[in-house]
Amino acid sequence: MESQFPIGAPVEITSDDVGHRGALFLGKIVSPVSYDNKFEVEYETKMNETGQPLRKRVHVGLLRPPQPSETDRDFEFGDLVDAFFVGAWWEGSITKVLDDSRYVVYFRSVRSEFEIRKSNMRLHRELVKGNWVSHLQNQGKASAMEEKVGQTMKTRNFREGTLVEVSSNEDGFQGSRFVARIVKELGNCKFMIEYQCLTTEDDGELLMEKAHIKHIRPIPPRRVVQGFKLNEKVDALYNDGWWEGEIINVLPKNFYIVYFEGTNEQLKFHLSKLRPHLDWIEETWVTPCKRYE
Repeated sequence: MESQFPIGAPVEITSDDVGHRGALFLGKIVSPVSYDNKFEVEYETKMNETGQPLRKRVHVGLLRPPQPSETDRDFEFGDLVDAFFVGAWWEGSITKVLDDSRYVVYFRSVRSEFEIRKSNMRLHRELVKGNWVSHLQNQGKASAMEEKVGQTMKTRNFREGTLVEVSSNEDGFQGSRFVARIVKELGNCKFMIEYQCLTTEDDGELLMEKAHIKHIRPIPPRRVVQGFKLNEKVDALYNDGWWEGEIINVLPKNFYIVYFEGTNEQLKFHLSKLRPHLDWIEETWVTPCKRYE
């Protein structure tokens, strides 16, 4: 055991403190293992009351070697990742892929989303029998996020006839959601859906198409609001769908200028055409993410 963590060896320290439970802090071993299987460690980013690096006796079960670094990895929706902020690595899952190497990551431990840059992220791995294992190594299976979402759909009994909102990642439609009805479950995480406002070009019938489960969510709860603040995230009812945007100007008589990052447009809306933006994550409505550089 002592040979695994010699004095001076860098380690990652799992926190069991309230508010930081599960976070991995960087540190090093400063004294050998004791009779109770504890090492004394010195943290890199945690300080004591005098401003010096904190030293603490930690059980060997909360220690592991540093995860090997990876460079220039791109991430996808549903990937399990670690994000480095406030001095530690925090486990989360990617819920949205943005431009400029940015991602929205949901952290179950704090039930919140944050916007994280790729430079502050790594693929989440567990050390199993000396090997660093990720969820991507489970070949032939859906990603961990897709499995969770699929289970959520089953527990909510999204049967034929259920009204949902469906997102699109097509050019010109990023950040939009349209109301649709579940027609049939097709398997392999896909459903046949019928839009309630979009029609076909030829005969004007309601448009039907296949949709992957990761693009489907329930109808969000209605919330009555008296107004919005500058920089607040909202959904705007526009062109038969709800479009995610941000308030960039508050005008008189309950009008607002909304910026849409997906289409790089600025449009004017009345309060009656706006709603608070919410994300649907692990069967919970979550308020908009915070940005962390």
